[in-house]
Amino acid sequence: MLERDTSALVRAVGRSVEMKAEIVAEDEKEAGRRALLNLGHTFGHAVEGEMGFGDALKHGEAVGLGMAQAFRFSARQGLCPSQDAVRAEAAIKAAGLPTKLSDIRPEPFSADALIAHSAQDKKAEGGMLTFILVRGIGDAFVAKDVDRAALRAFLIEEGAV
Repeated sequence: MLERDTSALVRAVGRSVEMKAEIVAEDEKEAGRRALLNLGHTFGHAVEGEMGFGDALKHGEAVGLGMAQAFRFSARQGLCPSQDAVRAEAAIKAAGLPTKLSDIRPEPFSADALIAHSAQDKKAEGGMLTFILVRGIGDAFVAKDVDRAALRAFLIEEGAV
C-alpha cells in the first residue's frame, strides 16, 4: 500500500506538483482546465466561512470534505456513478481527511448559511451557484447553474438543518 511506501508517496506528490504547475502555467487566469483544480473548494470554503476561517479546520481538511461532498452531490444528481463517489470518499477518508459535516463538528451546520457562503465563491457568476462537479473519477467539470433547491436538499441529507 502507498501509505507504507514512502518512495511511492514522494513520487506521487512530486508528480502531482509538476502536473499542477503545468496546468497553472498554461491557464494563468483560470479560464480553462485550471478551474478544475478547485474540485471541493466551493463546498470546503462554505464550511470554512461558516466556521470563521479559524484554526479549528485546516484548509486541506475543508477541501477534502468538499471533494467528498462534490462526488456525493454529483452522484445524487445522476451525474456520476454512485460507486465512484463511494471510492472517492474511501480514498479521502483513508488519507485521514473528513468526509462528512459531522466529522467537522457535532452540531449541525445551517444549509442556508452554507449556500450563502457558496454564492460568495469566486467562481459564482451573476448570482448563479458554480461548483466543480464530476461525471466520474478523473472527469471533473464546471457546473455554472447548480440548483439552490437541489443543493439545499443535499445539504440537509448531509446533516445540515
